[in-house]
Amino acid sequence: MNKFPFSVLLFVLFPVIFGCSDKPVGFPALHPCRVEVLNNKKPEENVNIFLFPVASSGASSSPTISGKTDRRGIAVVATALHNYRQSGAPVGEYIVVLVKLPELADTVSSKERDRMLPLQQMAYNEEQIRRRAAIPKIVPSKLTASHTSPLKMTVAEKTGASLTVDLADFEESN
Repeated sequence: MNKFPFSVLLFVLFPVIFGCSDKPVGFPALHPCRVEVLNNKKPEENVNIFLFPVASSGASSSPTISGKTDRRGIAVVATALHNYRQSGAPVGEYIVVLVKLPELADTVSSKERDRMLPLQQMAYNEEQIRRRAAIPKIVPSKLTASHTSPLKMTVAEKTGASLTVDLADFEESN
């Protein structure tokens, strides 16, 4: 009698019978959470959203709560821990941080960059940094760090949370 078919059957049925999940132990219950980012009442695309707990436990294995706005300016926030990511955020109060890196077209192809000598790559990277710094910032500086952002959001059980931010309301004075 050949045991191969039984072992294959056991391998296939084991996850079905005993359950299979990559969800980390202690992963929090999540609730719907979205952030809408506008700029002068128009949707702002590609803004990275980060939520930092107001009462941080300081644990090294705290989940990352983040999202990125789509062309409608809406980010559906998700929580990630140990390579597991799921839509929503845990119940709690959060400081909201917005970051949008200036978009910069490459002046050389990736193949050309791969052929550069280390000193050439360093000079190219420094030039890209200078060019990026010259591009006007879209997100006001005070919204880009957890210790300066006035944006707060409370995620409630079952109802979750929603926040709309218009960047024009936070324009920086020169």
